[in-house]
Amino acid sequence: MLQRLTSICLFLVAIVSCQQPQQETIIVPQLSLSIDEVKVPLSDEMPNDWIGITSSFEDGERLLHIYDIYRKDIIQYSLDQEKILKRISPFSDTLDPRNTPVGLYRLNKGYYLSSSSLGFMKIDEEGKLIRIWNNYIPRTGRVKNWNYDTKYRLRSSKNLILSMLDEWTIPIHIELANVFMDGVYLNDFYTHDIFASLDMNSGELVQFPIRFPEQFNTNDLSYPRHLIPAFVGMGESKMAYFFGHDDIIYVLDTQAGKVEEFKVSNPNFPVNINPIDRASFMDSQIREEFYANSIYYIGLYYDPYRKGLLRTGIKNQNGISSRVYELLDENMKIVAQFEQPKIDYSSPLFFPNEIWFPYDQGFAENEMKLLRVRIEE
Repeated sequence: MLQRLTSICLFLVAIVSCQQPQQETIIVPQLSLSIDEVKVPLSDEMPNDWIGITSSFEDGERLLHIYDIYRKDIIQYSLDQEKILKRISPFSDTLDPRNTPVGLYRLNKGYYLSSSSLGFMKIDEEGKLIRIWNNYIPRTGRVKNWNYDTKYRLRSSKNLILSMLDEWTIPIHIELANVFMDGVYLNDFYTHDIFASLDMNSGELVQFPIRFPEQFNTNDLSYPRHLIPAFVGMGESKMAYFFGHDDIIYVLDTQAGKVEEFKVSNPNFPVNINPIDRASFMDSQIREEFYANSIYYIGLYYDPYRKGLLRTGIKNQNGISSRVYELLDENMKIVAQFEQPKIDYSSPLFFPNEIWFPYDQGFAENEMKLLRVRIEE
């Protein structure tokens, strides 16, 4: 036992001691983008509000995997054939996500699922349950090395766009539970590790000594709209994350215990968001005036075909909001960017040389509108 504790301590020390000096990068345009809107037909058997969705490229075909929250099924939909190929039913009376969204990630053979009602699951191609590890509610599949303190809970992603560290391991955010955005003003918010990895085979949870930056709460001023950090698994046991109030991206190697820090600056997107006190934030009028001209980052996604990141941000200027998308290569260089109205599209779907964005909150009963971004060298 002593030897095991010593090994764990050395591993945790390594994460802190191996952090690299900050590396700075700016935008270096290298890719050409073409953007258009596409509408695909929907049958009566498909929902038009794609809360849980992922994509894959299989046998030369672009596939969408959509969670149908009404029928509690997973739909495999071909963009190329514009039709449903398959419907998978992983749930039952004894395995019921209720009326909560379910996040998806397509694996080589099956799916990784995340549900606030059921926890973390892995299923095969036909929907048969392979593994289940409950979230913060103790039931049959208890996560190992987790004390089930209801003060904290485990999350797989803030936006239901799931990712993996490797075939069996997922990145996890440890969240202070039962608090609104003003939780950033609480001391408890800064006293616990915020990231972990979960082995979907063994249920082993490994926590990392990473916490919110000290400057995130200074003199009772903080960033309540950045309560949950953006993070994404990049494969090869690596995950990227940021806090959104600046332009720094961190990359954690969960095996080597090493954190690299990249200052990824974009002169076309100068981050501009000031901390705010709790009383002002809770006053809706003051809050909206305060954020009226703010510029900050909100989302981070991994493109497995380019082996690069997609970073998204919000730009508010003179009461007009837009969403900025930056494509980063594997060296953390911004190689392209584009801008769209903030409210229109979400949930990036990756294919070779393409990124698709479904229309947010549904479009029409019998069709879905998507934004298609083609990437050219």
